[in-house]
Amino acid sequence: MPGIAIVEDEYIVALDIRSFLERSGYRIAGIFSSGEELLARYEELDPELIIMDIKIRGELDGVETASRIHESYRTPVVLLTAYADDETIERAKLTQPFGYLLKPFEERELKTAIEMALYRAAMESRLRESEERFRKLFMEGISGNFLADRDGRITDANPAFRRLVGLGPDEALPPLDRFFPDQAAWESFRQGLAEAHRLELSELFLRTVQGQDLLVLLNAAAVIDGSGAVVGLQGEITDTTERRRLEERLLQAQKMEAVGRLAGGIAHDFNNILTAILGYANLLAEEIPDMQEAKDDVEGIRSAAARAGNLTRQLLAFSRRQPVSPRRVDINTLVLDTEKMLRRLLSENIALSLSLASIRSAVMIDPIQVEQILLNLAVNARDAMPRGGQLSIQTRDLRIDSPRTVGIDTLPPGEYVVLDVVDTGEGIPTSIRDRIFEPFFTTKPGERGTGLGLSTVYGIVKQAGGAVGCESEIGLGSKFSAWLPSLETSQGEQPSELEGVADRSSIRSTILFVDDDETIRSLAVRFLSRIGHRVLAASNAGEALLIAESHGKPIDLLVSDVVMPFMDGYSLSRRLCAMLPAMEVLFVSGHPERAGDPDVAGRFLAKPFTESQLLQAVHSALERKAGGRNGKRRAV
Repeated sequence: MPGIAIVEDEYIVALDIRSFLERSGYRIAGIFSSGEELLARYEELDPELIIMDIKIRGELDGVETASRIHESYRTPVVLLTAYADDETIERAKLTQPFGYLLKPFEERELKTAIEMALYRAAMESRLRESEERFRKLFMEGISGNFLADRDGRITDANPAFRRLVGLGPDEALPPLDRFFPDQAAWESFRQGLAEAHRLELSELFLRTVQGQDLLVLLNAAAVIDGSGAVVGLQGEITDTTERRRLEERLLQAQKMEAVGRLAGGIAHDFNNILTAILGYANLLAEEIPDMQEAKDDVEGIRSAAARAGNLTRQLLAFSRRQPVSPRRVDINTLVLDTEKMLRRLLSENIALSLSLASIRSAVMIDPIQVEQILLNLAVNARDAMPRGGQLSIQTRDLRIDSPRTVGIDTLPPGEYVVLDVVDTGEGIPTSIRDRIFEPFFTTKPGERGTGLGLSTVYGIVKQAGGAVGCESEIGLGSKFSAWLPSLETSQGEQPSELEGVADRSSIRSTILFVDDDETIRSLAVRFLSRIGHRVLAASNAGEALLIAESHGKPIDLLVSDVVMPFMDGYSLSRRLCAMLPAMEVLFVSGHPERAGDPDVAGRFLAKPFTESQLLQAVHSALERKAGGRNGKRRAV
C-alpha cells in the first residue's frame, strides 16, 4: 500500500487521521508537526501522498511547504484547513493540490480525497512518462525533427535538424521557408501539404543557413484541431545528399563498365574486318607491282587500316582488354624518359616542370602504358591552354588506412604512387566533369579529337588496379591524379615466349584453320597455301572435329579463333589434342586480352594481323613442335 505522510500540529487530530488510515489499509510514512520537519526527512521517507494542514508550526505554513514539494518532488498533496477565505484558496491553488478538505470532515470524504489524489497522481505520472518518452524520441532522433505553426514559424526542433540546416544549439530558429531555395519551392510545399495533409518520402532540395544545397527526404503532416482546421505542421528530414552522390557514382561506374563491354565487343568485330582489309590490300599490292599510282592507293588503304587499328587499341585500353606486359617499373624514371617527347609535344608558350617526390615509386604496369597516360594527359592539358601556361608533372607517395573514393572508384587501403598532371588551363565545367572519362566524349571542336584520350587513361589505370581522379576550377586549371598501387617487394620480369622468333621458314605442314568469319578463313588459306602448307578450313568447332576424324592423317597445327558459336577455341583444342597428342595449337582472337592467359602465352596471335604476322606465328608454333617443346599441354 502507498506510504502517506501526515503533517498536522494538533497531535490528537493527527492520531485520529492515522487511526483511520491504518483501518483503511494505508501505510503511514510518518507524522510531522511542521513543514521543516517533513522536508528534512523527505528523501528518506519518499512518501507517495501527503495530507497536510495549512496552519502548522514553524516558519513554513502548509501552502509554502506544498509549493516546495511540488517544485522539487511533484508528490501529490491533500490540504486540510478550517479556513475557506479567498486569499487562502488562491494561495493553495498555486501549489496545484490534489485535494482540499475543510475541517471538520467525515472519514468518507477523506478517503475519497485520498483515492482521487492517488489516481490522479498515477495518471499524471504515466502522462509525464509518455511525454518524456516521445520527447526523447523527438530530441534524440537521427532524422531532423521539427514542429511549426500554420504560418511556418518553427516552434521546436531537435539537434539533428539544427545540424542539418547549419544552426548552432543556441541559435534562434528562423521560419521554415528560410530553408527552401526559393519562394516557389516553399509555396509548392505548402500547397501539397494543404491538399493532402501529409507528404511521405518527398525528395526535395533545402538550403542551409550557410547557403549550401541539401538534398533531403521529407515526411510531413498537418496538425489539425478538433474543428478540422490546420493549426500547425510537424515533420522530419533525412539528409540523402551523400546517398545520392554514391548512387550517381555507382550509375556512372556501371555506365562506364557497360560502355567498356560494348567498346570491347565493337573492337573485336572491327579487328576481324581490319584483318580482312589488310589481307586483301597486301594481296592487291602483290598483283600490281608496276602500277605506282595503284600501289599508292593500296598504301592509303593500309595506312587507313593502321589508323583504325590504333582506334581499336584505344577502345581496348578503355575496356581494360588491351594486351599488356606488366612488369616492375619506376614511375620517376619513366617520367624522366618521356620528358623530351613531352617537350616536343607542347607548344613553346607552355612551360613544363617536373616534381618527382615519390620515394616508393615502383609499380607493376606496362611501361608503354605509362607513356600513353603521360601523352594523353599532356595533350589534354595543351589543348586546355591555347594561350600558354604551366604544365606540372608530379609524383608522390600516399598511404591510406581506409577505403578512399577517387573519381568514380573506391581504392582499398594500402600504399600508392600518385602521378599528378596539373595545368593552368581553362578548367572543366562542373556540368560535364562526370562525363570526361566516357569514350568519344569530347569538347574539342571539329575533328581535333576522338574523345578517347581520357577514357584510355581511365582504362589503363583501372587495369593496373588503380583509379583516376580529377579536380578542376574554371579559370584556374585542372589536376588529373592517377593512383597506382605501390610495389613493396621487388618482382622479377617475365620475358615473353614470342621474343626472338625467327622469320617465316620453309617448314611445310598440315594446318587446320578454324574461324567463323568466312573472309578471314579465305585469306588464311591463301596466305598459308602460298608457302606450301596444306590447309584444312572449318567454320566452327563441330566442322573441325569432323574434318579431324575423317582426315585420316596427322594434323601438325590447329589455328583456331577463341570466340565461336557453340564451342569456343579452348574447348575445341582440348578435344582435338586428346585425339592428336602431337598436334601444336595457335589461338587467334579479336580479344587481345586472351594473350594474358598463362595457358596460351606464346600460342596467341591478336587480330588484326597481317600476312607476315600470321606466317611468323605459324612458323613459331611449328618450330615448337619440331623442337619437341610441346610436352604435356595444360588444359586451357
